[in-house]
Amino acid sequence: MRKFRIAVLILLVLVNSCSKEDEIRELNEIVANLQTNITNLNSKINDYQNQITQLINETTYQSNQINTLNDQINELDIQIQNYINEIQ
Repeated sequence: MRKFRIAVLILLVLVNSCSKEDEIRELNEIVANLQTNITNLNSKINDYQNQITQLINETTYQSNQINTLNDQINELDIQIQNYINEIQ
């Protein structure tokens, strides 16, 4: 009976050891998948940051164009007023 208990105990230790190795393997796979996901997310974040920077640059450029056009409109308005004053 004692040999049976020892055999069962050894069997339990082996099963538990194999189970732990399986868990470690699964956890390592999960970690590898998470690292891949993190890398992909960081890449997407960088892409979005580049797009945002490009949009900011385009917005700044367009804002400068609007300011230039407003200056031209104001100058034309002054010229029109001067012309009207000359005519009168």
